[in-house]
Amino acid sequence: MFLITTGIVCQPVLAELYVDPNNEFIVADPSTYERSPKISGSNVTWNSRPSPSSGKLDVYYRILPDGLATNITNDPIHDQYYSDVFSNTIVYDDSIQGVMAYTIGGGTSIVSGSGGLPRVSWDLIVWEDNRNGNNDIYGKYLSGGSDFPICVNPASQRMVAVSYDVNNIVVWRDGRNSGSTGEDIYGKNLDTGQEFPICTSLGDQDYPDVWGNIVVWQDGRDLTTTSWDIYGYDLETQTEFPIATSDSSELGPAVCGNYVIWNVD
Repeated sequence: MFLITTGIVCQPVLAELYVDPNNEFIVADPSTYERSPKISGSNVTWNSRPSPSSGKLDVYYRILPDGLATNITNDPIHDQYYSDVFSNTIVYDDSIQGVMAYTIGGGTSIVSGSGGLPRVSWDLIVWEDNRNGNNDIYGKYLSGGSDFPICVNPASQRMVAVSYDVNNIVVWRDGRNSGSTGEDIYGKNLDTGQEFPICTSLGDQDYPDVWGNIVVWQDGRDLTTTSWDIYGYDLETQTEFPIATSDSSELGPAVCGNYVIWNVD
């Protein structure tokens, strides 16, 4: 079950939340198992199956507040999952066909038969791709043209995110230094073609997200003494900063504007 909340008061970056329960409403069927919600405007997408441990995953969406939950996929055998949404475009990972794109009110098309775990921003879809025998990052513009490589370093690149609306930045988790510093965060400016490291601190960095000039990620530099933390990086000032460093595990951040959210375990 997903709840959408309004009436939230929070501070930039490190958010203290107040939720008015009178403004909550159920988005997805509470009798099934839903995960990984994403929202763009009034469009919400998520993945659903009958229970946490059984059944296959399908992709659903709903137009808030009054639209009905609608399944995009209904394959009785194979999973469809890891959906993302921007405006009327929903992308997802089909375990057989690869990266798929669905237009609300339109149809479905195959983006790449060799990829998975896609993200979308405006006209650009990015994903993990194994056509070269390891995980690389590829992209494609919805307006047309062929897909293109973003990073094909011989090491593994995973967990890609994209902000195409401001600086055309793609970020990902990168394994080129995994034997020395651990998994790192790298990025690329698609306008200039410049690839650059964002964080190469000791320990693993994972699950990056980006909006405008701000990149955030889950950081393991202090795992030997405390837990996972959330760090950020300002691409304009080239400054790294801590966001959440409590003794609890802070996981899976997301950023939009001046606000960062994350899970606490």
